[in-house]
Amino acid sequence: MYNDNNEALCLRMVRIDHCNFAAEILQGNVRVNLTQMAKPFRKRVSDWLRTDSAQEYLEAVALQQKCVTADLLEVRYGGLPEMQGTWCNDRRIALRFAQWLDVRFAVAVDTILLKLIFGEAVFAEPINGVEPVISGGRAWYNYRDAQSSFGLSRKSSASRRKAAMPQCFNMLYGRNFITKEYFLTLQSYHSWREQCRQLTFDFSGGEVSL
Repeated sequence: MYNDNNEALCLRMVRIDHCNFAAEILQGNVRVNLTQMAKPFRKRVSDWLRTDSAQEYLEAVALQQKCVTADLLEVRYGGLPEMQGTWCNDRRIALRFAQWLDVRFAVAVDTILLKLIFGEAVFAEPINGVEPVISGGRAWYNYRDAQSSFGLSRKSSASRRKAAMPQCFNMLYGRNFITKEYFLTLQSYHSWREQCRQLTFDFSGGEVSL
């Protein structure tokens, strides 16, 4: 969403492999934090801007947008960490910069930015410290990692639960993954069990612990 001044009203954190960067959604375009995008590759935006190919590309985009090249980039200071750094004001610049970082990474960037523009992107946050993977347009969480996040020393097999609720499981990379909804259900169940275990009752002056 955006307002009449073309100011973004929606900020998203994008995760591609081990790279996280902020993106602001506009009408038909996306602003991207290039500084964050470059961090995992140990490269700097300023190094890219000094290349002849970058300057030529920025001039071409500026000509098409009928603006000066300075309007295509913005350096932000202060505020939230994800807001700081050099931003580009056009998706095509983000893609060109991603190609300079890594060609295969650029393909993923192009795909996710288009999905952001058309509202097709899948957003998923970690649960209990367990990072999700996106497959088939859904977020999936490693079943073993989910159990570990509950503090379980002995992990139960997924077979019985998978047989009872197959729609909540997915085999990825040779391992069992579960849906966000099922993860939250298991989290509530184990939280309830822990609370029951810690309950104490007082019978005629004697204390009994569960």
